[in-house]
Amino acid sequence: MFVANGDGSEPHKIYTAAGSVFAARFSPNGQRIRFSISDSEQNTTSLWEISKDGTQPYSLLADWPYKTTACCGN
Repeated sequence: MFVANGDGSEPHKIYTAAGSVFAARFSPNGQRIRFSISDSEQNTTSLWEISKDGTQPYSLLADWPYKTTACCGN
């Protein structure tokens, strides 16, 4: 995952996921990023959240029985 300034300048890598990242959303205060990761081999998705600098990644809904279909954390 890369982030950049609003005009696209200064892109930089903040996180490497074990799958394809999609549906990224910033929290209202801009401090966290929530996104989905697709695992095409397992045909699953998972919902994740990290800090804006890419640290403190964690899986959301880890104990939810339908966690492998979690998506799009609006």
